[in-house]
Amino acid sequence: MQTVHQALLALYACGRTTGLVLGSGHGTSYVAPILTGDLAPLDTYRLDVAGADLTEYLAQLLAASGQSLPKAGLANQIKEAACYLAMNMAGGGGRPQARVDFVLPDKQVITLGSERFCCPEALFQPNLLGLNQPGLPQLALLSISRLEAKQQEQLLANVVLEGGSTLLSGFPERLKQELGPHASVLSSPHRAVAAWLGGSKMASRDSFQSLWLRRREYEEEGPWAIYKYQL
Repeated sequence: MQTVHQALLALYACGRTTGLVLGSGHGTSYVAPILTGDLAPLDTYRLDVAGADLTEYLAQLLAASGQSLPKAGLANQIKEAACYLAMNMAGGGGRPQARVDFVLPDKQVITLGSERFCCPEALFQPNLLGLNQPGLPQLALLSISRLEAKQQEQLLANVVLEGGSTLLSGFPERLKQELGPHASVLSSPHRAVAAWLGGSKMASRDSFQSLWLRRREYEEEGPWAIYKYQL
């Protein structure tokens, strides 16, 4: 049975079959160019930095400033509530560096300054975590570099975000800045579950109905029954 890459499902969720999908969730990040529903595996790249890594990095940054967290899960809550992607790292984050106080359940107060934008910057500069890998914007441009100029323009005009880590404040704006003036970034508020939404749309199509595996068939033939069906 042919499986469907989550990038293609995220694209379906936006009502498109062509686009450059950039995903970043809890465990991994990736970029995938798709032309008329066809994914090019050789041009799909993975980045070993995602939400879990950012959470751990934030905890390290806070510890370096003398602030320890009593529970690991609190770092993730702080990250989602207070962190953002800076438009200009060299200029102190590209916006007024307002310090933010985060009150923990035990009434301890954690104060964040530059940690707010230094933490998610690792998605764009993995070297901050000691990784010798290009950041997401560089991987996106690399993934389309072998295509014809017209195809590159088409993909850059349809950059689709997918995954919870792309919900960080400032992510779409920073990505557009990095990809250049011709890029158009589609940032659905539901992008954390974009793959699920795309799968739901696919499963509702008339052409998909003949692919359902009935429970009785599965019970009679076992797991191998799924290989009778092809998408």
